[in-house]
Amino acid sequence: MSKLINKMLLAAVAVVAAPSSAYAADAFTSFNGTQGAGGFFYGETSNPNVGFQGFTANTNCFISGSTCLQRAANGDVPGFTKSTTPSFQYGTVNVPADRLLIHPAQDGSILTSLYRTPTAGSYNIRGTYTIQDINPTGVNVGFVAAPGGAVSNTALGQIGAGNTSGSFFTTLFLNAGDLVGFTFDNASNYSNDSVGFNFTVVSSVPEPANWAMMIAGVGIAGGALRRRRSVKTTVSFA
Repeated sequence: MSKLINKMLLAAVAVVAAPSSAYAADAFTSFNGTQGAGGFFYGETSNPNVGFQGFTANTNCFISGSTCLQRAANGDVPGFTKSTTPSFQYGTVNVPADRLLIHPAQDGSILTSLYRTPTAGSYNIRGTYTIQDINPTGVNVGFVAAPGGAVSNTALGQIGAGNTSGSFFTTLFLNAGDLVGFTFDNASNYSNDSVGFNFTVVSSVPEPANWAMMIAGVGIAGGALRRRRSVKTTVSFA
């Protein structure tokens, strides 16, 4: 009986250790010039609380030989760019090779990068942002979340000449289809406010089947232990 119980306990442990649907989403890695790649969306708003207009242009990028999503295909517009070559200098901009390059909007609209959650669960959300221009005037960074459609905005401060980089991390429980992301708006100089940006989301959402197996496995092991305790031993002598 003890061997049987041990086997059941081992089976229960194996179920508890069963892999969940944990995954990591990375905006830079998945970026390919199309909306929704990797679950990320790129565009702008006139105000974080009003509308989101996704960029659609991905030809004639701001930086030649790169991949981009821009407002329009004229090579010098607000948008998100991924360099496909090692980092290099482009005018006053240090073009990174390990993060997206955000080129700000001249008209003051707010650039936005959003992630749409595929399932309900707990999400670790991290953003890092760095000034990429040698003459920055300042970029205001914000975090936006819309759980259940209710938009909330958190100002994360300004990066610029005196504070060239920043980061933000939070853990949120979100429903399937909720949006979270970061916003950027330039200060006073459209030409000198380029930002390098990394955006990652890590989720640990056990599948319902795994939860059911876990509960069943532990229940089987517990039941076996209870049966073992209830067994009566009779000793007889000839």
